[in-house]
Amino acid sequence: MHPVYIYLSYNKVTRYIKRLLSDNNIDTSRIKFITCVKEAGEQEDGATDVFVHPGALTDISINISTLMEKIPGEKFILVDTISSFSIYHDTENIIKFISNTNSKMSSKSGIIWVAVTDESAGLASKIAPLCNKVIEINNSN
Repeated sequence: MHPVYIYLSYNKVTRYIKRLLSDNNIDTSRIKFITCVKEAGEQEDGATDVFVHPGALTDISINISTLMEKIPGEKFILVDTISSFSIYHDTENIIKFISNTNSKMSSKSGIIWVAVTDESAGLASKIAPLCNKVIEINNSN
């Protein structure tokens, strides 16, 4: 059985994410999307796309838990971009959210927390102890 992915985006609309993934030959049929931003008139389908207000970390956590319970077997959560959470939340609440989400994971699942930009270095250093592995990618063009 192939893993299922939950893609949590704090600052990108689902249509854009799906197009970006498709353009890079990534099959989106096994990806469930939780997004905190949507376009005017965009409808969530509930099965693969869910909208949650970015200020509602509890609602985000509930939606992640609900999807995790519905998905059998191996699953992964990709959180893009954790540093964007600081728009609505202080570092302490972000760390609590990460810790809570990590504790809900089973042995057949994993989380990939993505922190980008130099401004997120402080947050990334606080997240690192909560992670099994930290990978730094330098995009020096």
